[in-house]
Amino acid sequence: MGNSSQMYNNTLLTEIDDIYTALSYSLYLSRDDPEWRAVNERISELVNKIEQIYTTFNSTGVTLPRKLRLLVKDLARNVKKRDLYLTGMTLRKLEELVEKTYSLSKGANRFIINGRFLLSVSFATLTTVLLYSTQSTIEILMLIVVLGLLLSSLLLLKTRFYMYVVSAAFLVEASVLLFARYGEGYGILYDGVLVLLVLLFLVGQVESIMIAKDLRETVDGITE
Repeated sequence: MGNSSQMYNNTLLTEIDDIYTALSYSLYLSRDDPEWRAVNERISELVNKIEQIYTTFNSTGVTLPRKLRLLVKDLARNVKKRDLYLTGMTLRKLEELVEKTYSLSKGANRFIINGRFLLSVSFATLTTVLLYSTQSTIEILMLIVVLGLLLSSLLLLKTRFYMYVVSAAFLVEASVLLFARYGEGYGILYDGVLVLLVLLFLVGQVESIMIAKDLRETVDGITE
C-alpha cells in the first residue's frame, strides 16, 4: 500500500494523470475489499512501467499513443464508478498494451540515448578541433561555452531539454563560424566544420523524433 501512495504523491504523468486517479480511487476501495486490493496492486505495477514509457516519449516532446491514453481514461472512469467487472476488463487490455509498448519503448529509448550521446561527442570533437585552430580570444571563449553546453547535454540525455541545450550550443558555434568569415585566418577548415555541424544537428533533431513517432504509430496500430 505504501508503494501505491508513494506513486500517487510522486506524480509524473501530467499527460495522462488519470492513471493516478485510478490508483488513488482503487487504493481507497481496497481498504475493505480484497478484490479491489488486487486491482490496486496491478494498477501500481502499471504506473511503474507507464512512467518509464512516458519518459521515452516525453524526452522527444512526442505525445503518448492515443490508444494508451484512451484506455487509461476508461480505467479511471470505471474505477470511479466502482464497477469491478469493467475495471478488470479495461485493466487486462491496458496491461497487454503496456507490456507491448514497454518492450518497444525500451528498444527505442536505447536508440535515442545512443544517438544523442554520439551527437554530443561528435559535436564536441568538432568544437575541440576548431578551438585548437583559432587565434581569436572571443572565439576561444565562445567555443569554451559550447563545450560547457555539450558537457551539460550529456546529463540531459533522457530529457526533452537535451535538444534545447544542444540547439543553444549549435547557435553559438554557428555564430562563431559565420562571424569568423569576416576575420583573418578563416579557411576551408571552418567551412568544413560548419557543414558537418549543420548536418549533425539536423540528423540529431530528426532522429529521436522520428523514432518516437514511429513507436507511437506502432502502438496505435496494435490490434487487440
